[in-house]
Amino acid sequence: MSENLKRAESLFNRIMNQTNDSASVLNKTPPQKLNIEKTIENTLIQVKKTDHVLPYCWTIWYHSRNKKPKEEEDSNNIVDSYLQTTTELNFIDFNGNNLKNFASLEQLLLILSNIKKTFDLSIGTEFLIFKTGINPVWEDPINAKGGRWIFRFNRNSVEDPIQSRKRVCIIWERLVLKTLTGSLIPDIYSSDIQSLLNTDICGLVLSIRKDEDILSIWNANIPSSKKTANIKSRRILVDSILRIIREADAILSGDESIVYTDNGSTQRVKNVSFEYRIHSDNENTSSHHHNRKCVNKYRNNNNHIKTESIKESK
Repeated sequence: MSENLKRAESLFNRIMNQTNDSASVLNKTPPQKLNIEKTIENTLIQVKKTDHVLPYCWTIWYHSRNKKPKEEEDSNNIVDSYLQTTTELNFIDFNGNNLKNFASLEQLLLILSNIKKTFDLSIGTEFLIFKTGINPVWEDPINAKGGRWIFRFNRNSVEDPIQSRKRVCIIWERLVLKTLTGSLIPDIYSSDIQSLLNTDICGLVLSIRKDEDILSIWNANIPSSKKTANIKSRRILVDSILRIIREADAILSGDESIVYTDNGSTQRVKNVSFEYRIHSDNENTSSHHHNRKCVNKYRNNNNHIKTESIKESK
């Protein structure tokens, strides 16, 4: 397990093992359990009737790998830097309302217009876009049995690092737009497969490192009756992301058409390396189960909830 995730574990453990120390007001008041359905319902209230509603409600998190955690009284207990420095971003919508979660294309475009382009972000910056109710850590109950596709864009292997960062910017924006609008999986696949994969996706992560930019897409590995389903779905997912990369390359090369189609090959694209990792590969068994309980304490629903299901119930 990475040092960041170990520290995230410790924070959840600290929350669960709250003491009666009168000097710590925060420890006396446990966080409220998140009511996901209510949260999505409140988010939909802020969506205009003329807006294009997204299939799911989303939340954007910001993390700085360079930011140091607040000092602990016990110098040996500096173990929660990840969640201390990970913040849910808030935005102001067209009506002046505070926008913590979003559920429409118009809200998404507004948010993207208020965030710096990826090539202007400082080293150590991370953006994490997850379905509302899913925490951006692999210990979350939905993430725990899943994994992630990781795409690395190494700037040391290219002639123009600035152009490489601009390339990643286009790829990231297109990946966000297609994933959140439910159009990531091409129409060459059946609607059932598209629905399954869109449901399986948990979130997207952008990480700006010193020598590389990293994009990753997290999935839950929802159980299937077919043994080969998960393997097949991973291939379809990686192919869909490679299509976006090829689209970005077509844009940068000045092609008249920005829609790139291919034969479904997962052959390598230029200056990109990719791999799939199972979250549990980093698992520390002795603490993993306790940590999942800690995450689960602050949720009341472990399912991906579609916005249309909330609208229909109103």
